[in-house]
Amino acid sequence: MDLSLFSFTSFCDMLTDIIYINLLMTLERGCDNRMRNTSDPIKENSNVMNAQGGEKKVMKKILSVALSTAMAFSMFASVAFGDTAVSPQQQFDALKAKGVFTGYPDGTAGLDKEMTRAEFAKVITKLLGLKEITGVYSYNDKNYNAKNWAAPYIEAVTAAGIMEGKNVEKKIFDFNGKVTIEEMAKVLTIALDLEVPTETNNTATAWAKGYVQAAINAGLLDTSLNFQSNASRQLLVGAAYAIDQAQSLKVASYEVSEAGKVVTFKISDGESVKVTLDKALEANKETEVKFTYKDKEFTEKVTYVVTTATKVESVTATNLKEVTVNFDGDVNKASAENVATYTIKDDADSNVSIKSVELQNGGKSVVLTLTNALLNQENYKLSVNSLKGSDTTKLVTQKDIEFKPVDSVLPTVESVEGLGNKAIKVTFSEPVEANSSVASTFKLDGTAISGVISGSGSRELIIEVFSTLSVGKHTLTINDRVQDYVPYKLIEVSKDFEVVEDKTAPTVTEVKDVTLEGATVVFSEDVKDSEAIKGGNYYWLSGSTKHYANDTVEKINSKTFKLTFSGSAKLPAVATDLYVQNIVDFSSNVIAADTKVSINPVVDQTRPEVVSALYDETTYDRVKYTFTKPVDLTTFKTSNVVVKDKDGKVVTDYGVSILGGATGATKEFTLVFSEALESGKYTVELSGLQDTTTLKNTMLPYTTSLEAKDAAAPAVSSVTGNANVYYVTFDKAMDTTSTASILNPENYFVKYVRTNNATPVTGKLPAGTNITPVNDNKGVIITLPTNVASVNELTIQGVKSAAGVFLSGYSTTFGTATNPINADFKVVRANATAKDTVLVKFNQPVSSVNSAEFSVGGTRVANAVVDSSDNTVVKLTLGAKIGANAGDTLTFTANAAKNLVNAPLAGTSAIIQDTIAPSVNKTSSGKIDLGTDIAFNPTTLELTINLDEAVKVKNTANLKDNFKVYKADGTSFTYGSASGNYEVKNVADLTSTNGDNKIVLNFSGVNYTGTANVVFVNDNGNFVDATAVGTDGVAKTDLKLAAFDTRDSDTATGTLSITRNPSTAPVAGNITVNNNYNSDDTVVVTGLVPTDVVKVYKDAAKTTLLGTATVASGQTSATVTIAQLGATAGDVYVTVTKVGEAESVATPKAYTAETVQSTAPTAASITVVNNPVGTDDTVTVSGLAPTDVVKVYATSTGGTAIGTATVAAGQTSAVVNITQLGAGAGDVFVTVTKAGEAESVRTLKAYDAE
Repeated sequence: MDLSLFSFTSFCDMLTDIIYINLLMTLERGCDNRMRNTSDPIKENSNVMNAQGGEKKVMKKILSVALSTAMAFSMFASVAFGDTAVSPQQQFDALKAKGVFTGYPDGTAGLDKEMTRAEFAKVITKLLGLKEITGVYSYNDKNYNAKNWAAPYIEAVTAAGIMEGKNVEKKIFDFNGKVTIEEMAKVLTIALDLEVPTETNNTATAWAKGYVQAAINAGLLDTSLNFQSNASRQLLVGAAYAIDQAQSLKVASYEVSEAGKVVTFKISDGESVKVTLDKALEANKETEVKFTYKDKEFTEKVTYVVTTATKVESVTATNLKEVTVNFDGDVNKASAENVATYTIKDDADSNVSIKSVELQNGGKSVVLTLTNALLNQENYKLSVNSLKGSDTTKLVTQKDIEFKPVDSVLPTVESVEGLGNKAIKVTFSEPVEANSSVASTFKLDGTAISGVISGSGSRELIIEVFSTLSVGKHTLTINDRVQDYVPYKLIEVSKDFEVVEDKTAPTVTEVKDVTLEGATVVFSEDVKDSEAIKGGNYYWLSGSTKHYANDTVEKINSKTFKLTFSGSAKLPAVATDLYVQNIVDFSSNVIAADTKVSINPVVDQTRPEVVSALYDETTYDRVKYTFTKPVDLTTFKTSNVVVKDKDGKVVTDYGVSILGGATGATKEFTLVFSEALESGKYTVELSGLQDTTTLKNTMLPYTTSLEAKDAAAPAVSSVTGNANVYYVTFDKAMDTTSTASILNPENYFVKYVRTNNATPVTGKLPAGTNITPVNDNKGVIITLPTNVASVNELTIQGVKSAAGVFLSGYSTTFGTATNPINADFKVVRANATAKDTVLVKFNQPVSSVNSAEFSVGGTRVANAVVDSSDNTVVKLTLGAKIGANAGDTLTFTANAAKNLVNAPLAGTSAIIQDTIAPSVNKTSSGKIDLGTDIAFNPTTLELTINLDEAVKVKNTANLKDNFKVYKADGTSFTYGSASGNYEVKNVADLTSTNGDNKIVLNFSGVNYTGTANVVFVNDNGNFVDATAVGTDGVAKTDLKLAAFDTRDSDTATGTLSITRNPSTAPVAGNITVNNNYNSDDTVVVTGLVPTDVVKVYKDAAKTTLLGTATVASGQTSATVTIAQLGATAGDVYVTVTKVGEAESVATPKAYTAETVQSTAPTAASITVVNNPVGTDDTVTVSGLAPTDVVKVYATSTGGTAIGTATVAAGQTSAVVNITQLGAGAGDVFVTVTKAGEAESVRTLKAYDAE
């Protein structure tokens, strides 16, 4: 068999370099994904200029690549191009429409038939756009002539060097021949330069095994294929369709991201190409972007459409009182017009005061009006902090945008306007100064005028003239006494204007934005501020009571003023009238007295929003928030603030508070951290604050990003050394790059003595001096020339810390009595940071350390290492723990440490300072012993937390945030002074100078018996070490008491029980039980004191409570009412609980059975005779039995009987004689009591008048 299916020389030379890269890119996504991987639709485009640079051409002819790739994957996929939704028949139909395929005479595609070499030649010709060659017949195949449909295509691919005859010598093309998979494998292996392995494991023919194995190893073939089988037309159709699709590629859409730096193009084949640009696109400007995809070069016009601002486009100042800031999109008005959003600094880093901000240019620019003028053509920097775009979720923060004001134009007059007949408004091209009198600056119709000027420093001057202007045309002349801030003087100019007689008083045009808390009033013309900004000129009526606006009225412009109403003066939630008075225009026309405007206030449902959050980059310990409306500071809680570090972890090291206290309401407040944030990037989320409206709208969480730097000025800690080598120690990392660098010789001034001359030399460091940074730029070694014998004085000046802060005091001199140059290598201080760790600070870098030469309390230290970040510090690990208060003596020898020149250590000992964070007491195993370390005293009702050293409390108001005491059921007690709560008792000690080594919680008001757990948190830094000293030798007031949670079995052991001493039980003799028939029973206990609590139980175990009562003030007994004890005799069990004590044991008390109540007489059996005065009245009751007792009462309940009688023996009735019932008609109430029974209820009987 002749295996020269194609000419490998021409074919592979053309395809090897391009197919290799293309297929490797495809293979990275896996053969199973065929032509493209829908699970990874975005891929980086490597054929364009990107952030890494370089234009990389990786393909030559897209059709060749697509053909090779399509053929490879069509053969070896179970379904050709299965990613797409297009079937093989649909692919064929699409290609047929383009003339690539014609199909068989019967109209079928013949997809199941095997492809021939002739068909293959035609497809390549059509897809590559080769010119069909007629009249030439290079092969000797039978029937290969002008009538052979395939001849023009075969000649075309032959001429192109893509295919050649199957038998080159005999010139036989074999146009009806087939192509097998293993033949294709050989072509791919050679084309891709795959390594042919020596070991194979496949079923291919012997000659093809190596090629097939190479394709298998590369992931191109599956081992289960029949490699001797032929490729079908369906495979050829799939390949051709993919090629055609590649030829038809176009951009369907694009998306711009990352502030214009990245453009992602969606291609018509479903893929996406991500293009990273060298330079970000300009907003809203059409720009051409070039890229290459599948060997096709695209040039697309792209517009980065920006509607909301994402950045500052430019900063300009064409005059010295205004700065224009242009954004790339629209900004939020409230945020943009907030002065706190912007900071301007001059070359000396001093702030430039901004007076006001005005939004312009359709919301894309702001003009900052300054309090004082800038200097012309000097350098300034503008910073924008958290400016909201029109999409308020997008914030613009840019630092130190440099600009230079350039004012090279004289001021001009733009317009002159008469404001009625008493004032003239002159508008200039820029802010101007008019410091001279009206008469010396202005002329009206050629004559000097008198009046008052207002508005100097702005673009508008208003001249209020003393005399009334005549109606008609006038000419105003302005001379050169008006000037801008360069100062360029105005060239004298005359402007015509017209005065129209104004006798019309201002009116209210509208009142808008009306809520219960405010309204905006718009007048018909410009009015004077003098009256318009007085809150007393606006009111509403409730009956005859006037409710005035707040004193402060905000001026929006000369026609528009914003009012606020608060407290009892808030507007009602119903239609009402707003009254306006005393408003005057510039012609002295006064608004009609008590002008009335109907308004309909609505409930304000708008949440307060943060307009700006400005981080103080001088102190790094506060953020100033500005809101769109006043917020109620009493709604602030420390839990409203969440600080996170750059990794998103919550930072709990800082307490927070509001500057001036969380009281009142304001649109601006400053949040203060308990200390400056450590250097780094943070986010601060603020939430939960409510506005002052009736609805108390709550703000949505607002997050601001900030970066803290070390704001403290650096200091020179020491200068040590001798001869010509000296070590300068700083307390912070220092600048090593700018002119303020510690490596700049110009920043040192020295007085020294040479070896051969005792006369001191004063001046700069001598030539040949070497300055070497050490200790992470916290120090330098200054090595002077060898002829320097010693240095008498060394001055360090003008250096900055790494954070950019100048040296404290700007310069420091050593070699004086107060700041000597120390020649000794010695210990500066020792600080215990844990009970087994001591940090030893030396005055010079340490080159070596010997742990065997250090000891504490006679015990040698276990280990000693030089700190990797500060080689003037040695970390000692102790052999035995010391107390939390430290104070032990560290002893050492001369060989304990050596400096950089191996000098011995001076001194022998140092007192160890306390830098150990205080903690609750713990056992030797490191656990809290509940009952000892934290214990409850049932006598004093105090829970005491014992500490290992004294602590102090910073703010007693924050104590409520430090404790949670949990009951056995998981609920917690409430902190506070109210009844039933607990609170810290030893506040006085904890706030004293020396603090206290315990925390005592008072539980006297808590009625609970059972186990408890204590959780102590100190996120607010409220509890701190009372006597700590920092590693800098300065008292450390922020070393926090460690938090703990006794619920954690790894933290605590034992049980904490809250118990009380029992109260004394009541004696039985003081208990009376009344077991009543058909009414409530009672238990009365005497011998008590007020607040004693009596409880009555059914059983001795006190499981069933029958009732309870508390002794009232001034009483000594309590009565417990019980619905029914029962008819029979029994026992009750009574306890007493006194304040501060537990419930007593129960005292049993027996009671008798109920007595049966007699049956009440019927009204019919009762006869009442109301006799005249002088004769007793009678009440006769019949139907009785001997010994029955009849009683007559005047009332239905209570009182004593007014008469009684007993039924005599042998009688059935009784007569009760009553002296007199009264002359008028009335009622009596009659009972019967039978022997052995209780008195009946009373029966009412009416009687007539006498």
